[in-house]
Amino acid sequence: MDLSLSGASEHNLKDVDLTLPSGRWIAVTGPSGSGKTTLVFDTLVREGQRRFLGSLSARARHFLGKLGRAPLVSLSGLPATISVGRRAISANSRSTVGTRCGLLGPLRVLFARRAEDPHGEPLSLGSFSFNHPDGACAACQGLGVEDLVDPELLVADPTKSIREGALRPTLKNGYTVYSQVTLEVLERICQAHGFSVHTPWEDLEDAQREVVLFGTKALKVPFGKHSLESRMKWEGITARPREEGYYRGLIPVLRETLLRNRNDNVLRYVRSVPCSGCQGSRLARPGREALLGGHRLPELLDLRTALLGSALEALPSSPVWSALAPGISARLSRLVSLGLGHLSLARESTTLSGGEAQRLRLAAQLNAGLSGLLIALDEPTLGLHPEGQAGMREVLDELRALGNTLLVVEHDPDMVRHADHLVSLGPGAGPEGGRILHSGPPGADPLGAP
Repeated sequence: MDLSLSGASEHNLKDVDLTLPSGRWIAVTGPSGSGKTTLVFDTLVREGQRRFLGSLSARARHFLGKLGRAPLVSLSGLPATISVGRRAISANSRSTVGTRCGLLGPLRVLFARRAEDPHGEPLSLGSFSFNHPDGACAACQGLGVEDLVDPELLVADPTKSIREGALRPTLKNGYTVYSQVTLEVLERICQAHGFSVHTPWEDLEDAQREVVLFGTKALKVPFGKHSLESRMKWEGITARPREEGYYRGLIPVLRETLLRNRNDNVLRYVRSVPCSGCQGSRLARPGREALLGGHRLPELLDLRTALLGSALEALPSSPVWSALAPGISARLSRLVSLGLGHLSLARESTTLSGGEAQRLRLAAQLNAGLSGLLIALDEPTLGLHPEGQAGMREVLDELRALGNTLLVVEHDPDMVRHADHLVSLGPGAGPEGGRILHSGPPGADPLGAP
């Protein structure tokens, strides 16, 4: 069944009516701002996601949120929709290239079945997973990094005083977040050490800066963000005297906050370095030291995917390896053909560029082998070396051969020529765009001349 929509008017679309063939590779072209993204992602993908959410239980919809309906008159023939855009992969430090593309799983199985621990300990599948209690390094909980609060990152402007906002975590009222004391109390602490919150940070002695950053036991002070006087003015509460103790300093408080919640607010003041316990491998000792054919799993995961295949071919033969090898080889070849041969499986996926993230999602989608979907892509060849375009075309051909409909926003003429169907929007950008100039087989002009 073909996909048919009418009256689409999101953003600059001019009541667009359009019929698209199912199970085909459809290229969407036009000048920047002509409405390509609006048609593909803000209309078709959005409506597909809204319909999916509508099919779930009320409880599931509560947790997943709600999408408003895209402005259009009618839409039929829309299959389940997947968006493979160039957005960064969601911030999950436990996600790597290996977990995203599905290669870490079979390698873990191989090592769990065939590797030997030099210390004679029994190995399990969990021993080789940094997301499993049996396999995660105890020092870093499987993250592979240690978070070190960097004093330099706390300083915004050394020419200013603490009161003026020399330190980054300073609010407009002068309160220094993570200090746990009011500005007036911090002044008492500073005075006890021969300086003031009004002294420029660059004029302080090292020992005085240490007081602010690491605390002091020279005197006990009341803790709290608000003074007793201000709290007595609040309605509905009974103000009590604040707890007293020694001032702890910004850095110890930040370290404790990190242990409770590794959030973006705290990470602004942190430099992450490879974990000294596991040398960045994320794994506990059995998983990181177990040997298979003279290789340790972390060493293999650190290789570029373009080189990993050769290293794996040198592993000892076994029934397990014979069963896993074809699938592993196919996935590695796919990554290389998509221009991802420079990545290692250990690479944290949140560090990938938008283009790398999109191509990695494509590889994962093909590995899943799903069919009957509408897969929307946003300029998949952007940032891809010309030599990698042939591999990209092959992957898209495979996805189409599975029975999926590909809706590809694209500017590259060679990629557009390879499509089955061309939709061109324009003629210009913004108010001058939003119209369908051509919908049909790609012609001599791959950029959209009807």
